[in-house]
Amino acid sequence: MSALARILIADDDPDYLHVISDYLSLRGYDCKCVPDGDTATEELLEHDYDLLIADIEMPGNPDLDLIQRATELHPRTPIILVTGYPCIETAATSLGLNVAAYLVKPVEFGELIFQVEEALRPYRMTRILQSLDDRVNDWMRCLPPLREKLLLHQGDSHDMDVRNFMVTSLATMVSVMADLKSLLCISVPEERPLPPCETNLRS
Repeated sequence: MSALARILIADDDPDYLHVISDYLSLRGYDCKCVPDGDTATEELLEHDYDLLIADIEMPGNPDLDLIQRATELHPRTPIILVTGYPCIETAATSLGLNVAAYLVKPVEFGELIFQVEEALRPYRMTRILQSLDDRVNDWMRCLPPLREKLLLHQGDSHDMDVRNFMVTSLATMVSVMADLKSLLCISVPEERPLPPCETNLRS
């Protein structure tokens, strides 16, 4: 089963990195952890990520240099900022960048996953729409030869090609319905849950 999305996490606190990565990995995300802004920039130069979660006060990120660079390299990749030292200046600067959320440590698990899912909503919708398009196109490619065969009376309901097409069609319909259900859930999200008081991610 493929991961829900690829997430790059940058923080100079190894314990915090471990906690966040483990938590998101258990939720089905593929996480890559780096200890500073310079390493994060190298990762963004070499690989594509669907989301960046970055600490503000860490080496390699003076004046939000990492965030600005990430926005330049991947304009469509959302960014979640996490900090133990919130200030109006950094919050205001982030407004002009591709920042989806600004979280203050200790971050609650419920709040983190809510913001991750919100930030990844466009990506997930795009992936589902692509899956729908692929399934329908594959099915449509199989239809013309079967239609021709039936119209020329060269096949009947016992013909193996016809039977295989029917089985494939049913499987495609089931998959399309599952994709549509997922798309509906993403488009109309459930009410935001209240995070448990004991599930804090502490710096």
